[in-house]
Amino acid sequence: MKSFFEGKLSGPGLGEQVRHWIIRDYRSEHIDIHAVPDDLFVVTGDHLVALCDATLNGDLLPTQLETIASIFVTSEVFVWNLENLPNDPVNKVIHAWDMPDINYPLTHDAVMRFRRFLLTGRRSFDQDEQSGVPLEGIQKTPGRRGRR
Repeated sequence: MKSFFEGKLSGPGLGEQVRHWIIRDYRSEHIDIHAVPDDLFVVTGDHLVALCDATLNGDLLPTQLETIASIFVTSEVFVWNLENLPNDPVNKVIHAWDMPDINYPLTHDAVMRFRRFLLTGRRSFDQDEQSGVPLEGIQKTPGRRGRR
């Protein structure tokens, strides 16, 4: 992944790598954490915009952003939001991608909106920017409550 951010790996190359990071057996699915770099890596908004661009270009599937975000969140190598800003777009986007079932489904439209949020800091999930009308196409997924 680091090589993608450094421009040494193409979007299709990253897409292929992400496919190999998911290990499935008959009982479970997990991510091969050996895919992370050895040294500390600071994830920036530009890195996430590059991931959005790769997704919008068809090099990554929107759902592969969940795998990438899971690696960011679970690995001690990737860091972001060094100033600890509560409304940092990078922090919000990484956590939204990591939990799409309780945030926003990872669709092409959602990726466009995440990209816009990263570039402008303006959220566009709750209302259409021009009309102020609540969005029909993208709905926040209700969280799971209680025990089953």
